[in-house]
Amino acid sequence: MSEGTKFNCREEQVMNEMYLGIKIHRFYNNCTNCSAEMTIKTDPKNSGYVVESGAVGP
Repeated sequence: MSEGTKFNCREEQVMNEMYLGIKIHRFYNNCTNCSAEMTIKTDPKNSGYVVESGAVGP
């Protein structure tokens, strides 16, 4: 999937994980090319996202 691609995903708040009072969220999505599930998590410390499984980050 290309950066900037719009997609629908399932979202949940990660329990017991915060950064300076900011809640961390996890997103589940299926790849538009191969339908494999990937999981990413917000990273407020670095103003971005962290790939947890099913994908390769930049």
